[in-house]
Amino acid sequence: MQYHIATIPMLEGDAELELLNKFLRSHKVLKIDKEFVKEGDNGYWTFCVSYLMQTPASSIADRREKKDYRLLLSEEHFCRTLSTL
Repeated sequence: MQYHIATIPMLEGDAELELLNKFLRSHKVLKIDKEFVKEGDNGYWTFCVSYLMQTPASSIADRREKKDYRLLLSEEHFCRTLSTL
């Protein structure tokens, strides 16, 4: 499990909010803890996001593309191929 901390100002925090939303869309989020902190007339949100690292899409696709050559080759050809390894 990994953690990501984001702080978003209450005023003019649109850019930080968009970065947090982009992060959330691209990770498998397990839990989000949030807290509002007030400092005088200003304040900000702090988010602690716990998430799992995702496997890159290319490696998932590679695993899906594995072929079972026992089904694709005749038994004789499959056995001959194994004997050359």
